[in-house]
Amino acid sequence: MNNEAEMTAEEEFEMTSKIRCFEETVSVTRLLKFDAGHRVYGHQGKCQYPHGHEYHVQITATPCDGLGLDELGMVVDFSVIKEKVGAWIDENLDHGFLVYEEDHEMLNALRSVKGSKIYVMDSNPTAENIARLLMEKAHELLASDNVDVLKVRVQETSNCFATFKYVEVDDDDDGD
Repeated sequence: MNNEAEMTAEEEFEMTSKIRCFEETVSVTRLLKFDAGHRVYGHQGKCQYPHGHEYHVQITATPCDGLGLDELGMVVDFSVIKEKVGAWIDENLDHGFLVYEEDHEMLNALRSVKGSKIYVMDSNPTAENIARLLMEKAHELLASDNVDVLKVRVQETSNCFATFKYVEVDDDDDGD
């Protein structure tokens, strides 16, 4: 087959039957960046020491109603994600220190430095837990925009990522 005009009915059926195996969906992803320090409380390697990263965060959203794009043909304007989630990140995390609430030594040290920007987490500030935190915040902040946040990906270094997403669970299965 050289071009679409030469496609036989059999080839066309074969192609469309393959496409029908997938559900259509549309999503958008916004990249946000912030700089922050942390340490992994209880870690036995280098991450036990205070250090920092330039975090790259990808927020992926889809319309609540499947393919329901807005009147302009968008899931959500990229600027809305930046204005809402990006603003929260700037206010709470950017150029601050993320610290686990059980890490009393680090909390006390940071509190002794005048002007420290501290974000206390209920879990160790790993990339995985930061992704979970940002997923929860993104859901909360974008709830009025008719979107579901599909996933949040946090890149801590050039080769290390953590992704948090919700997966659909079949609650009709009674275990039989």
